[in-house]
Amino acid sequence: MTAPTLPRTEKAEGTPHTGRASIWRARIIVVVLSIIGLALLAILSLGEARTDNPLDPSSAGPTGSRALAEVLRQRGVAVEQVGTASEVRDRAPGPGTTVVVSGTDLLTETNARTVREAARDADRLVVLIPSQDILDAMRIPLTRGSPPSGRYEAECDPGATDGIVRAGDRVNSADGSYASTDPAVSVCFRVLGTPPSEGGAVAIVPAESDRPTTVVIGAVSGLSNRHITEDAHAGVAIRALGASPRLLWYYPTLTDAYGTTGGPDDGQPRALYPMMLLLGITVVTLAVVRGRRLGRLVPERLPVVVRAIETTQSRAALYRRADDRERSAAILRTRSIDALRRRLGVTPSEPPAALITAIVAVTGDDPNRIESLLHGPTPPNREVLLDLARDLMDLNERVRRR
Repeated sequence: MTAPTLPRTEKAEGTPHTGRASIWRARIIVVVLSIIGLALLAILSLGEARTDNPLDPSSAGPTGSRALAEVLRQRGVAVEQVGTASEVRDRAPGPGTTVVVSGTDLLTETNARTVREAARDADRLVVLIPSQDILDAMRIPLTRGSPPSGRYEAECDPGATDGIVRAGDRVNSADGSYASTDPAVSVCFRVLGTPPSEGGAVAIVPAESDRPTTVVIGAVSGLSNRHITEDAHAGVAIRALGASPRLLWYYPTLTDAYGTTGGPDDGQPRALYPMMLLLGITVVTLAVVRGRRLGRLVPERLPVVVRAIETTQSRAALYRRADDRERSAAILRTRSIDALRRRLGVTPSEPPAALITAIVAVTGDDPNRIESLLHGPTPPNREVLLDLARDLMDLNERVRRR
């Protein structure tokens, strides 16, 4: 007995149809990826046009600093933006000029040294969120650190601040902290209750023979268009950047960072990175064309269905075994804050104080108690952690029933 076979006509008609469909799919994928690659190359070839670069004085996006630059112009400061270290040198920033360096993630050590030498006769040098390598290259005697953990409510430590920081000034966040063992260096905006070794969000270094008065700012988010109007951000920024009639604002371009102007890849052609991008797109296209999964995805039944409550209980057991009270408390508080914000209509962009005010208006509780519940210290033991969980559940339930 022989096995049944398909008729010849069915074989002859089915196989070519399937092959043609796969070929057409592959061609469509190749065309789409080629269009995407050409679009990316066209964007790169347009030059250095940017729309929302952090701390870019020409950017009107949320993280740009165009609002600060316009305010300085309205106050009579001549703001000049440059994109290369050689331009800073050529414009000869001498007396009556403040030099600002932002976009330090694109700043090379070679360009940092060039700017330091060019700005030696300027009134002031302001550097925004520099790394430790950049600090060393510019010979600024500071140590870069991370902002202290916890709720950031910093107040300036009184001292010789060159008129930049005034008593009572506050900033609501910091992206980096800077510390110094030099008593002549003024470190401001420390987190309340932390030791001086933790550093602060602003450091003011007195002038040396090869360097003007240097201001290092770690609270750079406060200089952005989104947050410039909050707390003392605008006042500190204007006093730091607007002390001279002329402001030379250096924001490194990609050409300055990766081109042939003394960057780390000196001697490499400017077209190298677009060529590498095109090569990567070609490799991905080839992998897709040669791949076996060009057809429709076929769903596969899972061998085991795990209920959500089981994964939740397992994760809780892991936290309990590790005795990770800090992370457990942080998760409880974060979830509660998100839920309370949604129920009370408080947006995430509003400060924590706005949420506390809304909760007090609904529940009538003591604001200090709400503050301790949502932003208090880590529970010292498991019992206190359980009490925190119960109190947060009770608070959410009372707000929900309002």
